[in-house]
Amino acid sequence: MENFETKNISENIENKYGKNVKIHAIFLRHGEKETDMTAADTGLTERGRRESLEIGRKLDEKDLIKAYSSDTDRTKESAELIVFASPTEKKMKHRIEKELSFYYDKNGVFFNNLMKAKKEMLGNGFKELQEEEKKEKMEKYENWATDYYLSFSEQRPDESTMSPVETAAIMAKRVETYIKMADRLRSNSDIQMINDTHDLNLAAFLKEALVRDVNGQKIRGFKSIEEIGGSLAFNEGFEIIVENDEEGKKNIKFVFRKRQYELDFQRLNELSKIAKDVEKNF
Repeated sequence: MENFETKNISENIENKYGKNVKIHAIFLRHGEKETDMTAADTGLTERGRRESLEIGRKLDEKDLIKAYSSDTDRTKESAELIVFASPTEKKMKHRIEKELSFYYDKNGVFFNNLMKAKKEMLGNGFKELQEEEKKEKMEKYENWATDYYLSFSEQRPDESTMSPVETAAIMAKRVETYIKMADRLRSNSDIQMINDTHDLNLAAFLKEALVRDVNGQKIRGFKSIEEIGGSLAFNEGFEIIVENDEEGKKNIKFVFRKRQYELDFQRLNELSKIAKDVEKNF
């Protein structure tokens, strides 16, 4: 039988973590990048930098904020600018996370098809167009590109390009990390995590995990990205809000385009298991 002192220590340790905790994890596409007809890895525009700073300024103040991103310059800069402008005083060092990267072959069939379609759909005089015309053409191309990628489902577009399900899996693993993290955080913590990634990563995850109410039926995912409002714009994404109450009971909110959706937790778990095999090969 444990004595009173041992029981007290045990209760103190139990109450020290995972109670009255909130994690606000924001997953978003990087800021506006330069348009190039032959390359995907371009940097941020000045507007992209300004808008990333503006996102940071609008965030709520938290106990701490930390940014993660893929290894591209545009995602790193976007994430760092958001944290820099945030009202939260305690800013943790930025880290690159492989789970936020988009894995593709720059010499592969998939990438070449994307670049070919971009040239055809945007046209040679794209840079001379009015802003509204540029936006319209770009949205049309990005909707097509997203649906084209997602159409491969469990198949890889080419040998060295991740399939949409594999991309969704590594994103799901990251989401699950935050859900579990709430139990390990010091009680009474309120933190913000910025995850800067790419539009196809976000779309792949939404396709596999987002649950919609369509005419009274629960539908997971979508056939075309336009069913959920089109491809993700620069600095757009979704939020995972994990809250543990004073007893440690968990509540999870999944917010996309200012609307709360259900998250398919069974599929999330399946994807996280897939991610373990995926990461061995990339």
